[in-house]
Amino acid sequence: STSTGTFKTSTGAVSIGGAVTLAADKGITAAAGTAALDFSAATGAFSTSSGTNTIKGAVTLDAGVGIAAAGGAAAFDFSSATGIFSTSTGANTIGGAVTSSGALTMAANQNIVLAAGSGGITVTSPGTGNFDFSTSTGTFKTSTGAVSIGGAVTLAANKGITATAG
Repeated sequence: STSTGTFKTSTGAVSIGGAVTLAADKGITAAAGTAALDFSAATGAFSTSSGTNTIKGAVTLDAGVGIAAAGGAAAFDFSSATGIFSTSTGANTIGGAVTSSGALTMAANQNIVLAAGSGGITVTSPGTGNFDFSTSTGTFKTSTGAVSIGGAVTLAANKGITATAG
């Protein structure tokens, strides 16, 4: 169309019976209030632009719905947030290296399990890091391979070392 004027509708509901295409560099804006963009009755796909998309309100996923990255170098970055990040109670798999800039806390009565061939736990930087089980009353077992202790060993009072037969 060659029209250049403003198009206004009545204040009642407006139904559009055909496809809608916005011209380049044009948008849709809500002036104010509690306006909603409701596609809940639709079953088609919803795609966003390739630019940055900002969500200003809470997001809730419906039951059985997930979020998946199609591939590439996509990032899930909450590094500027200060809130809590919780996962589901099901198994959670992390496919790459894990780096923590703070303490790692394990809930009570939970275990860290290393799969066969996983390589173990390694401290790679020098420092005064501690491996402290002093408040535990459980047993501490090592592997069947050689065990090296690189520092002094102190036994608590009235404790000893027992060698089993073999």
